[in-house]
Amino acid sequence: MEYIFKTTKLTTIVVEAKCLKKILQLVEKNKHSNLKNLIVLDENEEMDIQNKLKEKGLNLYTMNDVISKGENEGKDIQLKEPKGDSIALICFTSGTTGIPKGTILTQNNIMSEVSII
Repeated sequence: MEYIFKTTKLTTIVVEAKCLKKILQLVEKNKHSNLKNLIVLDENEEMDIQNKLKEKGLNLYTMNDVISKGENEGKDIQLKEPKGDSIALICFTSGTTGIPKGTILTQNNIMSEVSII
């Protein structure tokens, strides 16, 4: 995770609750780079970890928070349409044989997979 945070300069990530403990360890060692926002996909009973992350300056949201905000405020958001060569996703390997390797997938890559020919 540390390598990916540093390489990508991520500010926001979407994670499962089980990842919060590892993220807290990186934050406590100041190895989280530009990370500011965590969107947690599932419920997490460990409020102490969430509170510690908030104390360290991270914003925590549930997926329901994001959906609700979109429903309530989404009409006012102006989105820029992505270009074909815009980065849509960076998919990293686990790094079991060395440092993780990231593959950049563009908007065209993603659309070619979902389009009907």
